[in-house]
Amino acid sequence: MSTPFPVHLALAAALVAGGCSNEVGPDPRVSYAGLDAPLDAEMHPPITLGIVADTTGPGRAVGRAFAEVLRARLEAEPPLRDRRVRVAIFDDRGTPEGVRGAAARLEHDPAVLLAIVQPGSARLATTAQIASRTPLVCAGCGDEESSREGAFNLDARGDRDPVAATAEWVLAAMRATPSWLSGPLASTLRATPAPSGAMVREGELPGSEPNLFRVPPAAGSRP
Repeated sequence: MSTPFPVHLALAAALVAGGCSNEVGPDPRVSYAGLDAPLDAEMHPPITLGIVADTTGPGRAVGRAFAEVLRARLEAEPPLRDRRVRVAIFDDRGTPEGVRGAAARLEHDPAVLLAIVQPGSARLATTAQIASRTPLVCAGCGDEESSREGAFNLDARGDRDPVAATAEWVLAAMRATPSWLSGPLASTLRATPAPSGAMVREGELPGSEPNLFRVPPAAGSRP
């Protein structure tokens, strides 16, 4: 009856036969291509900004132009603390029901940090009421009420483009915000000077949660 050769001795013999080395390199039989990409995406997820606009309704020509210009400007921003900017568009179809639906989808999307609202159709007031935990910026809403705190109305004067001014102001605040939470971001927006040729007004009504848009942030701040 033969005695089985111990496994650990067999491994040692194989190492001696093949030459020993203290360095362990990648297995040439395994492809490692692309493994860093998912890991990087998991460690540094994008910063998502929402846009509420009419992209399929009767005002779609204006709404699409509004959304696409903003998307191009925002997504061209270099990564902020290793996180790129991503834009999500919430189509409201230019109707009151559509605006309410878009605001509800926005509020229930945990990835959205802030939303920019197209002027008209009472979007700012409706979205501020339904998306009550999301900081909002309306690009050129004129005299439309900003309603609650954490909802900002940026208006441009003269030839200043309100869409470009809004993108400039939002990105300046995002570069300076101490964290990606609704409270610190709203407070940073509040402290960020309006771009040249523009003015910013914030709603005065309290939010749905006390101090939600103030520093230190309330527990309900959006992550």
